[in-house]
Amino acid sequence: MKKGTKVIYNDKTFQIFHVYESGYCELKEISTYVNVILVHEKELVLS
Repeated sequence: MKKGTKVIYNDKTFQIFHVYESGYCELKEISTYVNVILVHEKELVLS
């Protein structure tokens, strides 16, 4: 996964904001850009 990739998490579309070496990604929701969440890349689906 790389920064800027669009992914689906919990039935919502997000954009990857930052990727950590540990495999975790910071995600920003496409529709709001307000909240940033931290999720492991194994939990993501490419959109």
